Amino acid sequence: MLKDQPCKLFRIRLPF
Repeated sequence: MLKDQPCKLFRIRLPF
C-alpha cells in the first residue's frame, strides 16, 4: 500500500 502511493505520484512526475 505504501509502495502504491509513491508509485502513482512518481508516475505523474516520471514516464514510468
